[in-house]
Amino acid sequence: MAEGIEIREAERPGDAFDIAEIHLAARMPYLHRAHTDDETRDWFARMVGGRSAAWWVALVENQIVGYMLIDGENLDHLYVRPGWQRRGIGLSLLNKAKAMSPQRLELWTFQRNSNARVFYETQGFRAVEYTDGRNEENEPDVKYEWKPVYSDMVIWTPRLELRPLRPEDAAEIFAAITPELTRFMAWEPPVRQPPWPGASPTRYRPWRLALTYTSLFD
Repeated sequence: MAEGIEIREAERPGDAFDIAEIHLAARMPYLHRAHTDDETRDWFARMVGGRSAAWWVALVENQIVGYMLIDGENLDHLYVRPGWQRRGIGLSLLNKAKAMSPQRLELWTFQRNSNARVFYETQGFRAVEYTDGRNEENEPDVKYEWKPVYSDMVIWTPRLELRPLRPEDAAEIFAAITPELTRFMAWEPPVRQPPWPGASPTRYRPWRLALTYTSLFD
């Protein structure tokens, strides 16, 4: 785990070059190259910083080591510079994305990108859709979705009604408290040691309680 990870919004044009280089270095070698490296750099130079709260970078000791692009609930990019992977950079960016979209996140990754898939599944994402390659790389991909655990919980509380006691409530109340009273009456206190030699041991006796229906309403 890298220490001192800083997450901040990306700035244009200063951060665009580093983001483009991370993107180019971290892409999978088996992918079809839909654009040249210079076209990719030009795209990032035009896009980075164009929208507030969309492009974010991770820094360690003032060096940009990862970035993400988030658009509402859609986590569009999340890349970490090779050599800095598995050191908490991606997790720090992902936690920022969850904080920005706390009810739901979705993303796409390639089916062959096993490292990314394990990472997202470990962080609570689940696969919800697969394609045969409807992207510019013509590579089969998978859509992941994340929701906080509590969003799938159903909390049900019966309707409560407060009213004065009525005589017909006595039987139900008595039935509810009888088990506890029975346990109390069956309790045997510990033997009390006599305060002087030769005396017989004694026991403290519990209180004997009497409860009648009418006493509830007297």
